[in-house]
Amino acid sequence: MQDNKRTNLLAAIVVAAIALSTYLIQAKPAAAGDNPSSRESVQIIQAASNLDPLQLLPDRLSNTPASGTFNRYTRDQLSELVGKEAEAYGEYGAAAAYAREYGNARVEVFQTEGLSAAYGLFTYSTADPSSQPEAAIGWGSSEADGKILFWKKNYVVSVSTNRGRVSPEARKLASSVASLLGDGAPILPLVVSNFPASAGSTASVRYFLGPIALSKYVEHAKEQFSFDGHAEAVLGQYPKEAGSPSTANLLIIEYHTPQFAYDAMKRAGDFLSTLPEEERDRTILKREGNYLVESTNVRDREGAERLVSLVQYPYQVKWLRNPLWRTNDPFGTQKAADMLLSTFGVIGLLILTVLIGGGSFGAFVFMRRRRRLREVFTDAGGMLHLDIEPAFNRPNTIGGDFRLKLSPPNNEDR
Repeated sequence: MQDNKRTNLLAAIVVAAIALSTYLIQAKPAAAGDNPSSRESVQIIQAASNLDPLQLLPDRLSNTPASGTFNRYTRDQLSELVGKEAEAYGEYGAAAAYAREYGNARVEVFQTEGLSAAYGLFTYSTADPSSQPEAAIGWGSSEADGKILFWKKNYVVSVSTNRGRVSPEARKLASSVASLLGDGAPILPLVVSNFPASAGSTASVRYFLGPIALSKYVEHAKEQFSFDGHAEAVLGQYPKEAGSPSTANLLIIEYHTPQFAYDAMKRAGDFLSTLPEEERDRTILKREGNYLVESTNVRDREGAERLVSLVQYPYQVKWLRNPLWRTNDPFGTQKAADMLLSTFGVIGLLILTVLIGGGSFGAFVFMRRRRRLREVFTDAGGMLHLDIEPAFNRPNTIGGDFRLKLSPPNNEDR
C-alpha cells in the first residue's frame, strides 16, 4: 500500500513538471532575434497580371468589330494552336492562350506565369529579337512575314494577316491590345542583363528556361545540358562568318547552386568528349562561378576565347563576420533556460512513460502468476490423511517390540 502511494505521488509530480515546462515554453515572449518582423527581408515582386481575356479581345477592338468567336485554350490544348511547339511553350509556363479574328487579322494572346517567361517566349518565337520595327509596341516587338509579335508584362501577343505583310490595321490592333495591358516598365532576367555588352551589341539574344526550346537553336542541347533547379539560359547568335555553314553561338546557363553547376559541367564535358574531334575543336566550354559558358561553331578560336573571357559571374559570397568569433547574444540566458526546461520536460515525460509502462506490465505479470497459483493449489476440506501407523508398528531392533497404536480421540478428550 505504501509503495502504491509513493508511486502515485511521483507520477503526479512528474505530470505537474511537464505541464509547467510546456506552459513556460509556449508562453515565453519572442526574442528580438527570433522575431520575423525584426529581420531584414527581401521580396521579389513580379508585376504579373491576370486580366479578363474578354477585356483583351473584346467584341470591338480599335474600332474593328470581331469577325469570329472568342477561343480559349488551356495549357493542355496549346498544341491545337501552336502544334509541335507546345512543349517549348510549356517550358515558358504558358498557362493559357486566347484567339480571335478581326477582319483580315487574327489576334493571339499567350499568358505566361511571369515577366521573365513572357520575355523568353517572345525571344524564342520571333525571327530576330535584335530587330525592332520603327514603331515599337509593348515592351519589345518585331515584324516578320506579315506578323507582329510583342510582349508586355506576362503576355505575348501575335497579330497576323494573310496578306504576307503587316498592314496599318494590324498595327492598330496590336497597339490597342498593348494599351489594354496597362502601363509598366520591363524587367529583364539578370542573366540577360549580365550578358557581355560587346557581345550583345552584335548578337541576337534569346532567353530559355528549358532544353526543348534551346534545342531549336543549339544542336544537341537536350543531350548536353540540363536545367535542374530552374536554371536559366541566354543565347547570343552572331552573323555567319565567311566560310562558316552556321552562326556562331555564345551560350550562358545560370544554375542557382554550385552543385547544379558542377553536375551540369560534368554532363556537358562528358557529352563533348563523344563528339568528333573537328567539332570539339570548334567548341569552347568553361565554368565561371555558377555560370556554364559555351561557344560553338568557332572559326577564330582566339577571338572566341576573348569573348568567353568577358563573361564574369557577378555574384560574390562574403562573410559578414568571422564565423569563429563568439557572438554576444543578449538572449543567450533565456535560450539556455528554454533549452533546460525543454530537456527536463522531455526527461520527465520519459520517466512518466517508464513508470506507467513498467507499473502496468508488473501488475499484469503479478496478477497472472497469482491466478495460476490459485488454479493449481486447492484445500481438500479435511480429506487429507497421513498414514504413519506402519512406520511405528515395526519391530524394535534394539530390544523388545515397540508398537504405537493410533486411535481416534474419544468424546471425553474432545
